[in-house]
Amino acid sequence: VINEAHAPGMKIFAWVYAYGNYTNTTSGIYSSEAAELNVAKWALGVGGDGLIIDAESEYQGQGAAASAYASGIKAAYPNLFLAYAPFPYISYHSTFPYVQFGRNCDAVMPQDYWADIGVTVTNMVHDMDGEWSAWQNSLTGANTNAIKPIVPIGQGWNFTGYAESISEVTSFVWLLQNDPSPAGRGGYHGVSYWECSQHHAAVWTGISRT
Repeated sequence: VINEAHAPGMKIFAWVYAYGNYTNTTSGIYSSEAAELNVAKWALGVGGDGLIIDAESEYQGQGAAASAYASGIKAAYPNLFLAYAPFPYISYHSTFPYVQFGRNCDAVMPQDYWADIGVTVTNMVHDMDGEWSAWQNSLTGANTNAIKPIVPIGQGWNFTGYAESISEVTSFVWLLQNDPSPAGRGGYHGVSYWECSQHHAAVWTGISRT
């Protein structure tokens, strides 16, 4: 699959949901940072061009694991793209290891799923500006190395009782491109939508118009 994509010039980035050192006997999840590091190395070792870490609630309070995991990936593949995709609302998740992931990644991709979160597209961009600007301004010393280019991820799947409109998809990009006070240094550096296998016609049309 990777070779087929590379032939016409496409890049392939692995996406992994990471738990860190986490056990949940009810759901049957038994994970460790070391095991997940091996998975990440495998994904890049078979020819992936980069990797995006989807780290969410399970990684809260796991600063040491986040640092070991992300730095381990970067040490093994220093020239490949590495990003993490966390919650967009930093103030709601004070124990999440934003600094540890940020210091070892090349970019951050906040999950700006407006409908899932319950806000409008406009409010989502406004909230992200405020949350990430405040966090960046709070960092001092070596922790400022956690400030990385921001590549927001928009909502690209049908949430319960909701389907994206073409205008939402195009507005998300327009708002990012024309943001008067972006959190990202030099503005926002791209956009993504989660995720392509669940994009319906309006999402594809909106993407094609941006």
